[in-house]
Amino acid sequence: MTKKTSVVQTTYGQVQGFWRDGSAAFLNLPYAKDPVGALRFEAPVPPDSWSGIRSALEYGPTPQRRTPSAATTIPEPSIPGTGTLNLNVFTPTVPAGPGHEPGRGQGLLHPVLVWIHGGGFVGGSPASPWSDGAAFNRDGVVVVTISYRLGFDGFGWLPDAPLNRGMLDWIAALKWVQSNIAAFGGDPDKVTIGGQSAGGGAVMSLRSSPLAEGLFSQALIMSGAPLTVDMEAAKSTTARIAAALNVPVSKAGFQSVSEEAVLDAQMVPFPEFSGSAAEQALGRAHFVTTSLVFGPITEDVDAVLDGGGSVPTLVGTTRDEFAGFIRPAAKAVDVLPATQALERVGASPDVAAEYAERSAGTPTSRIVENYLSDLTFRRFVPQVAGQATAPVWTYQFQWEPPAAGYSGHCVDLPFAFGLLDADGVEAALGANPPVALADSMHAGIVGFCKDGNPGWTPYGEHGTTMIFDDVSGEASSDPYSLSRLLTADAPGRTSSAAGGRANA
Repeated sequence: MTKKTSVVQTTYGQVQGFWRDGSAAFLNLPYAKDPVGALRFEAPVPPDSWSGIRSALEYGPTPQRRTPSAATTIPEPSIPGTGTLNLNVFTPTVPAGPGHEPGRGQGLLHPVLVWIHGGGFVGGSPASPWSDGAAFNRDGVVVVTISYRLGFDGFGWLPDAPLNRGMLDWIAALKWVQSNIAAFGGDPDKVTIGGQSAGGGAVMSLRSSPLAEGLFSQALIMSGAPLTVDMEAAKSTTARIAAALNVPVSKAGFQSVSEEAVLDAQMVPFPEFSGSAAEQALGRAHFVTTSLVFGPITEDVDAVLDGGGSVPTLVGTTRDEFAGFIRPAAKAVDVLPATQALERVGASPDVAAEYAERSAGTPTSRIVENYLSDLTFRRFVPQVAGQATAPVWTYQFQWEPPAAGYSGHCVDLPFAFGLLDADGVEAALGANPPVALADSMHAGIVGFCKDGNPGWTPYGEHGTTMIFDDVSGEASSDPYSLSRLLTADAPGRTSSAAGGRANA
């Protein structure tokens, strides 16, 4: 069947998207030139204009060239090609399509959610069926999903290249939104930036960056962490990769080798762990919480958390973010004293003792799972809320897919996007996940994007938090209170491996 299409004029030329049941999709819209050749390790450069009508009917090339593991929680297609600096727009109304013809200042424009995918800054895809904007469009929100450079190309240090090229890509995409989104029915004065996992970390970085000032008005952080790298670690990583490639530490040196070669060299091999089942599980968990390779380079991690306090923010996590590394070996871990197991995964003796004491009566495996979840993601929720001058709303997602038996990393995304019928959802969540839960969580995010309020009490001094479960409602006590113990124990960074699918 022939697709019903619409044509929109952007600042660079006309693009043709297609309609599907009240929602229009415009895919593979370039916001910068292809980052290849002389532009490979440069800041993004605006694209050239084109004549005629550019097809926007298929997703464009992705910086993810390889699926990070054999089976990730989220379906994330890798699409070949050089034009990786592209974005996708999903909208309920465009001038050439059904409905009104909106214009800036006419009161007919829709709020916008700009979504940054996760994947630990080494993987992830904006073409995932789990980030389609159809349900948001149904509720009057325009969605933009952006592609950005990953791994060394996006975040590797070079002495003669711009720092944080992947972050500069996010900013270039946001500038494109400011200049073009009104043509797609979106309000450039009402932009929420959102992301999950590493994407949530990207939102944290953007909240604190002067370069992003004025490009958005609100922030949505789902299972986010400030996945940053200090300068010395970044230089060490570059030296390691350059030695493996036998090239000088320079832009020209890295431009002289293929993308495939850099991808091979940048990977940190997952070590073999020996010992008992418990020792192996704890060793793997400790490795992934200390193995960050790529992320925004900064000398001041605290500034990422302390910045952006004036931005209204919706932030939360799943309850059991990191359970997937421990649950398979739970019986073996349970025979260990909790303090011993916690120290094995990196807790200081003082924190291990207090964390275990405050978790008395809980099996050791669950204590370790909770600690790792707090360490990697959950401790940042009260930190973001605590330094804010603008309102901050928090949530905890704790519905358990029956097969897994825990509420792990990524399982909340189909509920947030209202996409329980998307490809891959049944495999991850089981048959018939609760529609009422999806309606509730999705409505909260829609309310935040549209009205600046998700519909529950801000965090405030009482730690008020919305619990999303079979029965949702505000918690009677702060579910993030225990995670506060880890702020002094592990300030700042966490692992990209955790951001790259803790429960794959």
